[in-house]
Amino acid sequence: GYLRFADYQVRKEGEKSSDNYLNRVWYQPEEIFYGDGEPEIREHAFWVPIDKHYYSLAKNLENIVLERCVNSSLCLPQPPKVVRVRRGVSANVFVDNAAYREFLNSKFKATPVDMESAAVALVCRQQKTPFIAIRAISNLAG
Repeated sequence: GYLRFADYQVRKEGEKSSDNYLNRVWYQPEEIFYGDGEPEIREHAFWVPIDKHYYSLAKNLENIVLERCVNSSLCLPQPPKVVRVRRGVSANVFVDNAAYREFLNSKFKATPVDMESAAVALVCRQQKTPFIAIRAISNLAG
């Protein structure tokens, strides 16, 4: 599948097309080759499930009170909080686009978007190691 950027771009009055150099984003499963000695056995993975036990333990973090200020003159606009999410996505590009964020949410029911978790998740899956991503999210992807 793919996302065509022109479908989410604001057009100027009288403009027929809004295609741009980025044009489209494709999403597809990754190929995983396990390191257990079986040659050429591959698996396609689109989602890497988190470990249910780790997810359950993460609930204990939701009530932690986090500091809002680094010092008396440098504070966050709102108090930070720990939130567990059911599904996040990881891209190989920095996402700073509200329409793309909304597309990912409507298509995949994903809330956070990052650039790094997929690499760790795929290696954990390949090595059959339990996985959970704990992220500090500071931008709104647009």
